[in-house]
Amino acid sequence: MMEKVAVIIPVYNRRSLVLDALESVQNQTVAPDFVTVVDDGSTDGTYEAVQAWIHSQQQVGSEHKPAYQLLRQQRGNAALARQYGMSVTPRTNFVGFLDSDDRWPSDFIERTTKTLEHDQGIIAVSTNRKFVNTTGVVLQHDDCSKLAKSPLKWMFRYGAGVASCTMFRWNAVIDAGGWDIGLESAEDALLFSQICLLGQWKHVAGSPVVFRVHQTGELGEAGNLSSKFSDRFERWAVTHELIFRKVAEYVTKADQKYLGAQVGNYWYRAGKTYLESDQRTAAASCFRKALGWNRRLFRARLRLLKLGCLSAQ
Repeated sequence: MMEKVAVIIPVYNRRSLVLDALESVQNQTVAPDFVTVVDDGSTDGTYEAVQAWIHSQQQVGSEHKPAYQLLRQQRGNAALARQYGMSVTPRTNFVGFLDSDDRWPSDFIERTTKTLEHDQGIIAVSTNRKFVNTTGVVLQHDDCSKLAKSPLKWMFRYGAGVASCTMFRWNAVIDAGGWDIGLESAEDALLFSQICLLGQWKHVAGSPVVFRVHQTGELGEAGNLSSKFSDRFERWAVTHELIFRKVAEYVTKADQKYLGAQVGNYWYRAGKTYLESDQRTAAASCFRKALGWNRRLFRARLRLLKLGCLSAQ
């Protein structure tokens, strides 16, 4: 009989945050069968800290505790770490990808797997999420029920940073092609956009997953991946162009129009970011691409006029 749940945790230079993430897995009302931590070339003692934590758990008697494994790879990226983790973890029915700076509520596995077991046509189940800063202040609380209603449109608009608050059917991740190890940014958007075409994406209410918002050095550890690259908006725009081309034939004309407009918005945001650092040529290029995706994006047209790159006629 196939084991039920595996958890993959990629980590880089988060020697204390990752232990909090692991504690949240250890405290689940339904324990996972396998927990794989992939250290992505940390230099701050993260590997040793996780190694010591796993050793301490192995000394504690328990009726059912996960089989932990800790792996180390040369510095790569989160997608490579997750894909590597899946390749060495025994195949299970379900898999969760917990970021090393996030925390699951104690019944996360119980709630999500119960829904997945209900119907083979369900390929992913998400909970709500909340963003908390380093002092514990809640910055944002997201009701992810709308994600389940239209996952592709939701992710194009709000981003696909839902790995930590979602449990996936293992086969769906494989059938969707797995993690693209060549992407350092928006790799979750590419994978999840393919997964949501394979079946139903569901939502379960209850306690939210905690996403911690922090910058590099703020806690003496690596910051959020979403802020790693100064050109992240351009990277996201390029990736969403790729996603659009992959999914366009499977969605309605109305949805194509909506998704294309969102690609235009990513290019517009990229242009604004370049303009803030006075990279006018790069900004103008992004604004033109924004208009190419959405001719009614008048904000981009106005920016080009101000840059002297577009006729007022």
